[in-house]
Amino acid sequence: MTQASTNEPHARTVHLFSRAVDSMKKSWHNPANAGPYHRYATRHPLYLETSRRLVELAELEPGMKVVDLACGTGLTTAAILAAGVDGLDILAVDQSEAQ
Repeated sequence: MTQASTNEPHARTVHLFSRAVDSMKKSWHNPANAGPYHRYATRHPLYLETSRRLVELAELEPGMKVVDLACGTGLTTAAILAAGVDGLDILAVDQSEAQ
């Protein structure tokens, strides 16, 4: 087996990954995608369960300060609020403009 044939699957994977990331970068900065993303994410249990589990692992207590960086459409922020912990000081930040 030659060196070129050994690296071929890896090179193809890197190429495909790079194309996918480039495509996602364009989507991330397009405000028109926020609505479709939010509808998709709220219909699929993975997103909601991940946010719920993240909040559970944080072991939030009354009076804590919480920062949700890259909050997107606020799914994790909503899970923080749904936890029902009194007196949280929550700051949700995203690079997108508010809609």
